Amino acid sequence: MGRLHPEKADATNLTRPRPLFGAWEKVSRCCGAPCASGNPAGISPDALAARQAGVGIDAQHKLRKMAGHAVDSSQTAGGLEPAHVIVLGDYPLDKSRFGTLDLVDGASYLQQTIGTAFPAKVPNGARFLVVFDAYFDDSGTHAGSQVVTIGGYVSAPFRWLLFESEWQDALDDFGIDFFRMSQFANRAGVFQGWTEGQRRARLPRLIEIINRNAIMSVGVGIDRKLFDSVISEKAKAFVGGAYGLAFSCIAIEISKEISKVHPEAQVAYVLESGTAGAGEILKVFQENLKDPVYAKELRILSLRFEDKRRYLPLQAADILAYELYKHLPKQPTSPSNARYPLRELSSIPRRWFTPDEDSLRTFSAVLEIKASL
Repeated sequence: MGRLHPEKADATNLTRPRPLFGAWEKVSRCCGAPCASGNPAGISPDALAARQAGVGIDAQHKLRKMAGHAVDSSQTAGGLEPAHVIVLGDYPLDKSRFGTLDLVDGASYLQQTIGTAFPAKVPNGARFLVVFDAYFDDSGTHAGSQVVTIGGYVSAPFRWLLFESEWQDALDDFGIDFFRMSQFANRAGVFQGWTEGQRRARLPRLIEIINRNAIMSVGVGIDRKLFDSVISEKAKAFVGGAYGLAFSCIAIEISKEISKVHPEAQVAYVLESGTAGAGEILKVFQENLKDPVYAKELRILSLRFEDKRRYLPLQAADILAYELYKHLPKQPTSPSNARYPLRELSSIPRRWFTPDEDSLRTFSAVLEIKASL
């Protein structure tokens, strides 16, 4: 495989220390419940409960009416007391069966939920996970595209929290809701009115935020014609298509690197919802679940498809995927002759490559073996 940067990032590069205090502040603000930093917004406990549950007061009224309870209009501002008995048909479900139901902050909820994912034989004190979050986007989905590209970033959860805070501040300063690289590059949409000075100042700011918070970037470009001519039908059926192969390459590369940090490290993947290759990527994920050997190789903890407007790291992945699409596989050997954004994004540990014909033949042979197991 041709690589833009041959040196490997060691565990030191992947785990360089960052301050945790800012991340904890972010958690305390975003989880919607009082924690170490208190409740600076002065939100009432009932409103906090509604926010945490994602249910507004009006919706709570409707739900309670459906359950056969009268709603006191005086409770609109202060929230609703929980019903002691919810009537479902003719069978009364007594709240006492649930024990004490207390509000928990988001971090505690996740800790409890992850704990239940372990087999019962694993003692509570040994239920630990080393998890990295990876956000990826694709490019080259339009008709006539000769290359399928997937690119994105891996980082620790607390770093993504810092990233989100900095990125949102930048968007607010720019007066936009979200950033899309294709529109920026073509001066379309909200970017149409940006002056050249604004463009030269704002994109570097976003790139600095990415480089400051991401641990590493990974990108793969698959030549469609080579894929169609070299990959066997049996191998294609296993990965679903070029997108599936690209995602497999991504997962393999990330697995190699995070294993240097911790032998049991796992990756939670997030991709943009509506991506053209979602079905192929899901197929790879399902194969990962079925085969313990494959699962250990790829280290995929979870896979989700989310809205780029709501999950800000996907906007960073969008920039990388777009730039790699412009660069791979046309010039796979060096970032020095790449466009400005890609040159700047190359300053952190990375794996950017496009499989050549020989590499694709090797992939095809390996996938055929996996498909036969």
